[in-house]
Amino acid sequence: MKGPATISSRSAIIFSCTDGAFRREEKLMSKEGEKATDLVPSTSSALSRVGSKSLVQRGMQDWLATEDAEQCFKKGWDLLHQSLQEEAALWFRKAAEQGLASAQNEIGFAYECGRGVPEDHDQAAFWYRKAADQGNAEAQFCLAVMHKEGRGVPHDTDQAVSWFRRSADQGNIGAKAALAKLKEQVTPKG
Repeated sequence: MKGPATISSRSAIIFSCTDGAFRREEKLMSKEGEKATDLVPSTSSALSRVGSKSLVQRGMQDWLATEDAEQCFKKGWDLLHQSLQEEAALWFRKAAEQGLASAQNEIGFAYECGRGVPEDHDQAAFWYRKAADQGNAEAQFCLAVMHKEGRGVPHDTDQAVSWFRRSADQGNIGAKAALAKLKEQVTPKG
């Protein structure tokens, strides 16, 4: 097995609020020399030789069955950094099914945006809820947005405020901004 691969970028989650619409975006940020954990022996070269669909067909399901949640999550991130979204979603899903809140949040985001899986707001809300119930602040924020906008769950401002508060209580800046924006909307000016 090769040693850790060097990567030159990392992902950051950016929250923004414009015109009352709350967004979660993923940005790649440069960080030279950062190390990524290996997936499987020569994964990068295997992917370039056989193509991502062939790799899945040739045994990814077997690998998934033998990995613990943290390993699956790390492998999902490595694949995502290689722009292999479908394969990353498989690993995130496996980790999510094992109860890892951060993976539940990531597969929720994948379903919300159609990143490696078909876009499905019901599935996104399902996975965000699982992570949010475990205290994942990012998932609480995303679930609040879904309630506010009525995507994947019924439109429910009270639920949105409740989830924004839980997320804000953990220091989520996007949730704090969302609460302030909602307060502005209901407070009479004058």
